[in-house]
Amino acid sequence: MQGCGSDVAGHWYSLSRALNPNWKSYYPSQPEIRAYTESILACRGLRAHTRFGTEVVRATWDEDAQAYDIVLEDVLSRTCRTVRARVVLNAAGGFMSPRFPEELDGIETFRGERFHSARWQHDVPLAGKRVGVVGNGCSA
Repeated sequence: MQGCGSDVAGHWYSLSRALNPNWKSYYPSQPEIRAYTESILACRGLRAHTRFGTEVVRATWDEDAQAYDIVLEDVLSRTCRTVRARVVLNAAGGFMSPRFPEELDGIETFRGERFHSARWQHDVPLAGKRVGVVGNGCSA
């Protein structure tokens, strides 16, 4: 199998109220995980409430309003806007603050592209290239 996939069992990606007993393999591929996620967004009507390519700059609790004022920044245009929410769910996971190895033999002479999976650069063509993955969780 080529491409991106999970090194975590597929059932861990299933929501308790939307179980997926039909993963094609124990370790599902990225396209299969994405299709499952897209189906949840569609069937639960969450698409209209989901913002991709957006970073949370700040969330401040307003005691009087009993709500959060959240500053959001579009990662492409770098424009900011503020929204108000009664509930905030943090689903950033472990890649919220990506880190690079401090010491890696040969890094000073490496001339290729390098980036963290949490800051994926979709404009970097990978077809036909040798790609190295360094770090934890890269077994898929």
